[in-house]
Order: sequence, then structure tokens, then C-alpha cells
Amino acid sequence: MAGDLLLQNLTYNQRSTLIEAGGVQTMSIFHSDKVWDKGLGLSTFLKSGSASRVGLPPHSYITFERELSATYRTDKMLRLRLDDLLRKATRPAFVSVKASLAGWPGVGPLSAVLILEAALPLGKIIIEFYTMDDTKLHQVFPTWQMVPE
Repeated sequence: MAGDLLLQNLTYNQRSTLIEAGGVQTMSIFHSDKVWDKGLGLSTFLKSGSASRVGLPPHSYITFERELSATYRTDKMLRLRLDDLLRKATRPAFVSVKASLAGWPGVGPLSAVLILEAALPLGKIIIEFYTMDDTKLHQVFPTWQMVPE
């Protein structure tokens, strides 16, 4: 499985924002058998431009299936908060290359939210992340399913 967008680190508040906006947390840690080296492994992948996912550090996913939650579709302040978070997401070579996310994150207020909303009717959007509050995922979520590479 590969994400469509990458956020190297999420804070607890950012994770809550994504879930409140309609994202569904996968309760698994993928590549759980790999060693996390404070971002050096991920930095190597990001710098290489490689599309290979072999050897990626442990990570998890938050998936948007259909549309944003009703509150995030209508509340301007919540939309701005979500947009600010989504603008931090990148699209390196080893995540998917969905055409519906072309131009990510866009230009102008709410552009990332608008691109996400336009892409959702065409298929789910997966956000991939590697740490929570700069802590290894298996330390934060020790009861989640561990899925080796």
C-alpha cells in the first residue's frame, strides 16, 4: 500500500484534525520490522527521488474515503486549519502519482482543501505518516497490528 500524500510527523492535534475532517486511521504500522533512525532513513528516500518503497521506515495511514465531514465542508475556520495542515504534505516519488492531486498543494487560501475535495469523488486519498509528536509509532501505538515489510 502507498499513500498519496506524506506527512513525516503528525502531532496529536493534527491527527485529530484529520480524523475529525473525515479521515479514517489505519490501526496498523507497516514496515514494522524496519529500524527508525530519527528520520535519516526517510530523508534518504526523499533525497533519492526513488519510487521504490523497499526499506521505508515504519509508517501508518489516514484515509479519506469519500468526502470531508459535514463540519469541515461548512466551517470556514476548520477548513483553514485543515488547509494549513494539508499544505505541509508532500508528494515524493515513492507515494502514488494520482492525477487528481496534480498541482498539489495549489495556490491561495484553501487550495489544498479544494484539491482534496475535488479528488475524493475520483477515489480515496491516503495520507502516510511516520512519527507522532516526533516519537516512533510503535512506542505511541504499541497495540496496533505490526505489519512487516
